[in-house]
Amino acid sequence: MPDREVCPQTLLLKGGLKVSKIIDKVMGVIGFEVEDGETEDRLESQMEDSDRIRRQKKANLLSLPTQRPVTMMLIKAKSFDEVESVAQNIKERRPVIVNFDEADKDTAQRMVDFLSGSVFALDGSVQKVAAGTFLFATCNVDVVGQINEEDREKAFFKGFSWTKK
Repeated sequence: MPDREVCPQTLLLKGGLKVSKIIDKVMGVIGFEVEDGETEDRLESQMEDSDRIRRQKKANLLSLPTQRPVTMMLIKAKSFDEVESVAQNIKERRPVIVNFDEADKDTAQRMVDFLSGSVFALDGSVQKVAAGTFLFATCNVDVVGQINEEDREKAFFKGFSWTKK
């Protein structure tokens, strides 16, 4: 079978802006007449308008802050009754620092266990800040740094089974 030569007049150029004379005649017979000059000008102006609008939209973009300021809660826990309000703050994605100095050992252990579970459920982290003081942070807060091992050994909760390695 011989190779066919493609006539350059039958090709569509630049998204259909130029149409061959044969296609124009066929379209005219069907009832769809194409007016070369007006159609091309109209299509080009529409493309220019859409490009201009697209550039304007990009120019008007502003970066908006995605997060509101984080409020840190400081709580001095005395009884297990307070653990629900602390957990509610954690649930609302507020980091909480809790001081357990005034709570008895068993109650403090139960509270830390409960709050650790709450933070774990929200993909957060727990970090011991000082003797008897813990930071409960949710996943929206990055906690950087660490208390050294000497401070941990001197901690108030040193004798508790849940703080031993």
